[in-house]
Order: sequence, then C-alpha cells, then structure tokens
Amino acid sequence: YQDLRRKKGEVVDAYFRDFIDYMPPNIKLIISGSAIRVMKGLLQKDNPLYQRFSLEIPLGELDYLEASLFYPERSIREKIGLYAVFGGIPMILSRIDPAASVEENIRNLLLSKTGPARLYAEDVLYSELRSTGGAYSAIVRIGNGKRSYSEIRASLGEGDVNSLEYTLE
Repeated sequence: YQDLRRKKGEVVDAYFRDFIDYMPPNIKLIISGSAIRVMKGLLQKDNPLYQRFSLEIPLGELDYLEASLFYPERSIREKIGLYAVFGGIPMILSRIDPAASVEENIRNLLLSKTGPARLYAEDVLYSELRSTGGAYSAIVRIGNGKRSYSEIRASLGEGDVNSLEYTLE
C-alpha cells in the first residue's frame, strides 16, 4: 500500500473510500503494507478510510519456532544464529539457502550490496526516516561529524531547525 500511496499520493485513500463504499458485498478488499506509520495513518480520523475497515490484522515477525520451520534441517545452534541475524521476516527467511552455511547466507543476504535482507533493511530504514523529516537530516549531520546540538542546529536549514528539538526528543 505504501508504494501505491508514494506514487499516487493521498488521493489514493479517497479512491479506496469510494470503492469500499460502493463495492458489492461479495467482494473483500485487503490493504497491506509494511510501513507502520503509513498503515496506522489509515486509521486516523482525518483519513478518508477512517472506520471503513471491518478487520485489522497487525502482523508481526514470526517467533523463533515459526521461523525455524524455514530451515528444519539446521542444527539448533544454526537455527539460533539464523534467527539472531535474520529475525522472523518470511520474505528474508524464504531466501535462506539450505545448501549454504550460516556465514555464507549472512554474506549473500545481508552483507552483499544487493542482498535481499540488506535491501529490505535499507528500505524500511529510509521509509521511516523520510516520514520523520528532520530525523534524517540530523542523522546525516551526525554521520558527517557534527556531534553537539549547536553544531547540528547550525548546519540545518531554517525549516529543519524548527523541528530539531522535536526530532531529537
């Protein structure tokens, strides 16, 4: 959902509202997404989709036992290692190569510049940072050597300075 909204803007909510209000009773619409902030925004009073959902199912990561079913042939030690690194995200777990060692999977899925675990983590991070506006600017400044509040504030534009205190809180 967040990809559609990113491309089409908030007007997509109004389109969905109209579709939901006039769709036949034998049709069910499922809206899903991984950007928590965006999905929670659908439930806010000022959103056109407010109170138009009959069911909300917040899906979290799989727990250790559920995740270990993706690699049943592994030893307990390997299962713990894979879960410690990759967590319980089914999309990532489905990419674990059963023929490769834990270390090789980490190299291929996480440390490789095009690894799916790395791309997923970057996408989630950038999506959440974009939503916080000033946080991204502050983190970039910190990464570039600005350590004190005054250094960060001095390097920001006027609009970002106003949100800096809120961002840092």
